[in-house]
Amino acid sequence: MPSVQREDLRIWDIYNQTSIYLTKHKPTFGEMVYLFSQMENGYRNYPGYEENYMQHQQTFMSDKPWGYDLGMFFELLIFSTVSDYHPYLSTGKRSFYHWLPDIQLSPEGRRIMNVLGNMNYSSIYCAEGMGIISWVSAEEVQVLLQEVTKAVITDSSLHQDDIDTLLYLSTFLSVTVKLGMGLLSAVNLRERTIPAMEPFKLSTKQRWIDSGMGELFMGQ
Repeated sequence: MPSVQREDLRIWDIYNQTSIYLTKHKPTFGEMVYLFSQMENGYRNYPGYEENYMQHQQTFMSDKPWGYDLGMFFELLIFSTVSDYHPYLSTGKRSFYHWLPDIQLSPEGRRIMNVLGNMNYSSIYCAEGMGIISWVSAEEVQVLLQEVTKAVITDSSLHQDDIDTLLYLSTFLSVTVKLGMGLLSAVNLRERTIPAMEPFKLSTKQRWIDSGMGELFMGQ
């Protein structure tokens, strides 16, 4: 079972303060720790969830009233410790794949894109249609940057709008690589919990603005 740290208890307090909803059984801290101990593949998969996602999700989750709680706590845990909420790329309802121009990717690049672009929400953390979908490592971001840069240089079929989009993405990825950070994808994050989290733990707002990403912070 995962060890419990003081920071985990602090986040649990935030979770209790921000969880304003009704459930039949709200998990205790010990029960939540036990749920995470059941997760597989680096805390990505809950046993049986992906296999039942497409056809039997509601049946599978019907006896697991902690679905919303697990997703909410994981969201708080990630954004309170190892991830910055800003900046982010808003790709809309049609997902990352539809936002990105059609470019040739290596098998590894395609695999990474599939992880980030998994908009079927086949993640236990967003079983309720909101929360964290998936994530990739700093090393995988480096691969994506190489793939995007290669496409800009070598793909003569790209239109100027496509090139502009790829250059914008490459800048975002380049800063991410320099910071040694990974990326995560999410949907309908619970923005009312964000004020309780420390902003820019891993980078600075000015760092992104100096890199030409200032428009990401419009209205912030």
